[in-house]
Parts: sequence; C-alpha cells; structure tokens
Amino acid sequence: MESTIGMNTESSATHDDSTVAKIGPDLPQRDTNGDGDRDHDDDNDDDDDESDTILAPPKKKVPRDIWVSVIGPGEQKTKVMVYIKCTLVDLRRAVSIKPCTPVGELELEVNGKAATEARSRPFAGKPDVGHIVRWFRGARLGNLLRSRRLTNICSKDSNRRTALHYTVLNGDFDLCQEVLDHKDCPGQLIQTQDLFGDSALMMASILGYSDLVELLLDRQASVEQQNIFKRTALMLASEHDHHAVVTALLRAGATKGPVPQTNFPDAPYLADLNQRYDVLDAMRKHEKSISHNEVLDG
Repeated sequence: MESTIGMNTESSATHDDSTVAKIGPDLPQRDTNGDGDRDHDDDNDDDDDESDTILAPPKKKVPRDIWVSVIGPGEQKTKVMVYIKCTLVDLRRAVSIKPCTPVGELELEVNGKAATEARSRPFAGKPDVGHIVRWFRGARLGNLLRSRRLTNICSKDSNRRTALHYTVLNGDFDLCQEVLDHKDCPGQLIQTQDLFGDSALMMASILGYSDLVELLLDRQASVEQQNIFKRTALMLASEHDHHAVVTALLRAGATKGPVPQTNFPDAPYLADLNQRYDVLDAMRKHEKSISHNEVLDG
C-alpha cells in the first residue's frame, strides 16, 4: 500500500509512479492509470488512509506520589504519601508525623533493609506499589557515635573527624542540626578540620549539599579555611559544579581567591578549567547584584 502525502485522490492519478511515497518495502500500490484495478475496494479507502498514519505509542505516566505502608514497633500499621524520588531525609520526616516521634529518634528499615544513607532515594526506579517501611525508636546520634567509635560529639577518630563531619558526609541535615544544638557542642567544633584539613563546611560544599551549607553558614562556619591542598569551600564547590553552594558562599562573604601569597588557582579558574559554566554564571550574577546594590546605596 502507498500513501500520497499532500495530494487528494484525483490529483494523484495525474502523476507517475515516481511521485508516490512508499511506506515500507514491497507494499502493493494503487492504480495510477485510472483503470480501477486496485488492491482494495473503494469502501476500504478510509482504512487505507488511517493505516498511512504512524502513531507514536502513548507515554507511560510515571506517578509522582506513592503510598507507602508504615509499620511501627507494636505492628501498628498506617500509610504515608511520599514523592517517589524522595530522599531518606524526606521519608523520615514524613514517617515521624504519624507516631509523633522526633526524627532524631527514628530508625528506619525500608523493604527489609536498614536505611542509613540520608541522601539515598529508596523508591527511585522501583515499582510504585508494595513498599513497606518499619520504624523503631533509637538514639540516632548515639548510634552514630558508637559506629564511628567516638566517645562524644567532641571526640575525633584516627582521621581527626568528629560526629559533625560524619553527619555531613551522610548528608543528614536533621542529625547535623542535632549535633550543633547539643548542650555539649562547643562553638569551635564547627571549625574543626580533619587530617586533610577539611572542615564540615568544606565537605558539604564538595558534596553539593546546599541545605547543609546554609545551616553551617548560619552557625558561623568559616568560609576562608583552607585544606592541605589550599582549597577553600568556594574553590571546592566551584571545581565540582555546585552553583547553588557557590551562590550561598559568595553571599556569606567568601572570596574567590587566589590564596594570598601563593601561586594556587582561584575559584573562577577552577570553574573555567572544569567547564563549570553554571558556576561561572552564578559568579557573574553575584557580581551584578553587588554592583546594583552599590548603585542603590550611592
């Protein structure tokens, strides 16, 4: 069968075979000589026209929200609705509402496995039904200290890392906030640098956790500390393409470098070297905002 695209039936009869657009190999052609000899009757012309149209298969609708079964310590059951790509942080907050349990005391098990990585997405790429979450009461901060063999929140391990470092590495906003709010947390803990010279702010910056960066900046974390490679938090964020973090650090007063009295590169150079165009754009927007504010103040 052939399709005469852009022509009606009468006009097609005045053209030779070369004007006929074929769809598929070795398909029977309609008569172009007007002798009435066709492969199909006239009654089937409508069917022929419909068969010429190639329809794309309908796209499968991916649900954005799903229901998750939640089971408590006493086998009490309930359900919560969460975004299918929610993080473990989001899931823990959603589950904590039902039993009215603080997120700092809520240990989760998702589909039979202990859930510990705060930035993981337990339901992403999986079926949207049949998920089971179990929750247990537990001192999450205490469990973290024990797992890292730390005596208290001020203790350091062999890499000179504290509990604050590990809450940031885990991407656990709620636990990080609990450490900072702890009665035994000294003010200088937030500035503590590990064996490689990385502070909690540097770790949050290199990982791109903008919410943790904002929290640490709000608690007066230093933006100008350098690690053993003479990298600041801004340099690390620029190098690894975290433009939201770059914007937060610039607003907090971070300088782009270079490091005084050194030959080390500055943040714009690292962004350009690694083709981090969103970072460079964020820097330009920040400079424009400063210029605009200076004009208004002047």
